[in-house]
Amino acid sequence: MTNQFYVYGLVDPRDGTTFYIGKGRGARIKQHALEVAKGRGDANHTKCRRILEIMQAGQSVREEVIKAGLSEHEAYSLERELIRKHKPRLTNINPGNRDSVQIRKDHANLLLSRLKTFEHWIATVPQEFMACTVQYGGPRKFYEKFRATLEHEAVQPSPLTVGVMHGPR
Repeated sequence: MTNQFYVYGLVDPRDGTTFYIGKGRGARIKQHALEVAKGRGDANHTKCRRILEIMQAGQSVREEVIKAGLSEHEAYSLERELIRKHKPRLTNINPGNRDSVQIRKDHANLLLSRLKTFEHWIATVPQEFMACTVQYGGPRKFYEKFRATLEHEAVQPSPLTVGVMHGPR
């Protein structure tokens, strides 16, 4: 099932404010309070302390699903957007996670930002590499194809191309 993810908020019942935004599937939404109740928090001490204060006040954290039926990519995107929008009052440590698609886009953009002009590249590339460019129609065609591939990956990454960019695992 591809659309099994959701974005949720943890709400303080004492004042009705959402203090944490997350992405999950299954029972993820319940894990925060369960871990604190067992005396095991996580690295987010501010969130855990808030949950503990709610419990000590004799109340339970309200766990609200904001949107369900999402793909993982959609859930990550919505989580990031909501955290960015409400960050000052949230206990989230980071601005939301990146899914594999976003990571690949970021990597392609990083490589594009480091890519020199053809003239600079041709002056600095090792001569042994030039033999590899023959199958692409020569150095300029190879460079243009590589740049076009990176530009495409920055918008719509494909796992195969990025796998080649990362090399064997």
